[in-house]
Amino acid sequence: MPETEYSLLPTAYWPSISWMLAMLSADRPRIELGERFEKQSFRNRCAISAPNGRMNLAIPLRHESLKTSAEQRVSYAENWRKVHLKALESAYGKSPFFGFIHQDIRLLYLNEYEFLFEWNRDTIGLLCLWLRLSPPPETRNTEPVPSLLESSSRPESVKFSRYPQVFEHRLGFLENLSCLDLIASE
Repeated sequence: MPETEYSLLPTAYWPSISWMLAMLSADRPRIELGERFEKQSFRNRCAISAPNGRMNLAIPLRHESLKTSAEQRVSYAENWRKVHLKALESAYGKSPFFGFIHQDIRLLYLNEYEFLFEWNRDTIGLLCLWLRLSPPPETRNTEPVPSLLESSSRPESVKFSRYPQVFEHRLGFLENLSCLDLIASE
């Protein structure tokens, strides 16, 4: 019986709803850490609904010429963890379910991981825990693979269903935010 190929996903920081859908629709999802790292991508950024609109949170990285996602080191020159935590609390503090997940998030931001993939592994792990899913394992090819396209984690057939968002009355519905938005709001 032939072995089914893995469905490779890029690593992601508080992944988007479409990333999670891609993971759920894959037969054997794997997070590929041997891919070529793409700057200014969802690998170290996430989008949330903030009081003034869509807000991108980015984990700063050390300026090293490293090729793969597995090699990216986090910079702590600025206190970005405090900024991200405050942004999440401001964005979702009044949402229906944030009280249930806030402690997990707060504890996460007390950590100081060396590598970006460690942050991403734990944000994906929390999302999967809250949704009662098994997180996909990480894999590292010995030969670097081309970067996995952002569009590969957003199937064109995805139609975003409306769900109540904290600031929807003021901003309208914002599509494809971090899955954290959906979990805190539903």
